[in-house]
Amino acid sequence: TGEKARVWGSLLSARGIAFAPNPRFVWCLSGDGLAPVHLLDTTTGRPQMRLSADRLGASKCSFEPKQKLIAVAGSAKDFKGAVVWDVSDPDNPFPIPVEDECFSVAISPAAPLVALNSGLQVQLFDLKEERTRHTLSASDKYVNNLVFSPNGALLAVHGRAALSVWDVKTGSKK
Repeated sequence: TGEKARVWGSLLSARGIAFAPNPRFVWCLSGDGLAPVHLLDTTTGRPQMRLSADRLGASKCSFEPKQKLIAVAGSAKDFKGAVVWDVSDPDNPFPIPVEDECFSVAISPAAPLVALNSGLQVQLFDLKEERTRHTLSASDKYVNNLVFSPNGALLAVHGRAALSVWDVKTGSKK
């Protein structure tokens, strides 16, 4: 196409990316722990927004444009879990703590529901009720990816050696 690739320095070490509703912008995890999430303008290369969460070592992110939510999985000195931001109110992050390492997170496109792993478990956390709706048994401690189906009815859980699909409403394995 003749277009040059744009390079953004330290953001190349990003652990997660997600497009914003306007494809000119990309959410990017910097991994620096001070402001782990940046909304990057791809035309200028400059961050348009920074979200911070007390030195969170971010590992993965998920963005849900209709609900304007971004979630980041990771850990800090005294915290393991995910942090969720409503991007229209970025100064009030919502932490979801878990007991074991948290490597992956996903936001349902159909409801204010977040999936996050904690070791061999995957929690379906209801943001509206502020409680865990279901706890699913993962077959692998290192959950690499969590992905909701487009209608939010199913959740795919991928580890190093296994893939499983779950019914979100019942919490049963398909």
